[in-house]
Amino acid sequence: MLNPIGLKSEFQKMGDPLSSLFEGFPSTFEESIERLGYCFTVYCQDVIPISTSVSIAITAFKNRLLQLSLNMMNGRTVFPDALNILLTTLGSGMLNTNIVVVTPIFFTEVDFDPLWNLGFSGGSADACLSLFVSIVHNKFLISNCENKDGVIIYWT
Repeated sequence: MLNPIGLKSEFQKMGDPLSSLFEGFPSTFEESIERLGYCFTVYCQDVIPISTSVSIAITAFKNRLLQLSLNMMNGRTVFPDALNILLTTLGSGMLNTNIVVVTPIFFTEVDFDPLWNLGFSGGSADACLSLFVSIVHNKFLISNCENKDGVIIYWT
């Protein structure tokens, strides 16, 4: 079962210097992508229905995040794209079980504007991480699939 508290805890290790869990900021861009990937790996391993494509999904997610550029200020498009890639690839791994259709809800836009607004207005790391986890977790919870009996199963 998806655990938003665990996801936030993983993010606190690298992004909240006031948290008792803080281990330090990533020292390079590449390290930050690796650590983000790890946070989502821990989170996605518990998705139900089980996905056989967690590692493939994390690799695709990280590859898209590597296209982030401070010069281009493209975070508002790259991060939602990366999350959609992650969800879509996780969904494809569910087709290997008793799932026959994964609903393309993944392609709806993920709205991170409240997060950007909070961060740019001086919100604390804890507040930003809480909002980020809420946005991501809610996106996972509205994702669904259909089993061979036609029953819609929402991810948990």
